[in-house]
Amino acid sequence: MIFSPLQVMDRQFRQFTAAQPAAEHYANERGVRLPLDRSWPCTAWQVVCDPNALWSARLIMTAEGYAPVTSRVFYLLGTQSPGAGPPGAKIDTVTISFSGVPEIRVHVKEGDSGEVNIPFHRPVRRVLRVTDQQGKPLSGIGIWDQLLFAQSNHCGAVEGETLVRGQTNANGELTIPDVSGECAFEIDDLKHYELRESLHVSKPIIAVRELRDPITTIVLRSLEKRTGLQLEFKNHGIPAAGLQLISCLSVACGAGCGLIEGETDQNGRVVLKEYYPEEVYLILADHNDKVYWQGPVPPPAKSDWTRVEISK
Repeated sequence: MIFSPLQVMDRQFRQFTAAQPAAEHYANERGVRLPLDRSWPCTAWQVVCDPNALWSARLIMTAEGYAPVTSRVFYLLGTQSPGAGPPGAKIDTVTISFSGVPEIRVHVKEGDSGEVNIPFHRPVRRVLRVTDQQGKPLSGIGIWDQLLFAQSNHCGAVEGETLVRGQTNANGELTIPDVSGECAFEIDDLKHYELRESLHVSKPIIAVRELRDPITTIVLRSLEKRTGLQLEFKNHGIPAAGLQLISCLSVACGAGCGLIEGETDQNGRVVLKEYYPEEVYLILADHNDKVYWQGPVPPPAKSDWTRVEISK
């Protein structure tokens, strides 16, 4: 497979890997020649030599003075098919796509070769803007901008190179590097907001975007704040006295616990003074950390006290 840049025909560009330097012996003034079977990457990663390995790849192409170009993830010829076909089926066609404008897609079967022109562009100023649902800019929001490779681990966390890490300014903006490819924007230590496109607040706060416009906008939804929830804990009708009520902030693949909201009185009562129902769950434990009850924040009862039976 030969890749030739339209706008940089007089320049050499290189395909990089994490474990091996630029493939200089495949590059010349015409472009880059790239084998699509396992023979070349097998010299860099021993795991790729296993015929049963599920192994994906991605192209990252750079040219001096131009924005980098990246492909979407693809599978090499002869590697195990990820779920397609019968068990043990091998990849016989490589499909490589680029998310630039216009979209570029190329299919190569075993024994074939081809040539594709990849356009590069001069870097332009790119800005990430973070707002609430009303369009109000949100300042001080921590952003981790990464070049997306995958989210294959069980937490859905991003695998990819860090482009920039910083906080939004007073206008809710952060200047980000220009790149032709998919970027994953992960929001650091977010409290009292969730990404509007998230399915659940406990999942990673990650937005995947292609930089098509000078300004890329991410919208956050503010969580509802409540106060003064009166809880009454009982065990088979007997007040659960002398236990600590601990709140936990939901995060990706776990939670951050430790904030003691109060201790139940002789009637098993304690008041949750300020809370965000979508963001926290509660633990009722003694001073030796023995847990008697845990769960989401109960919905307020119509009466003054919300009863919680801990014997369940």
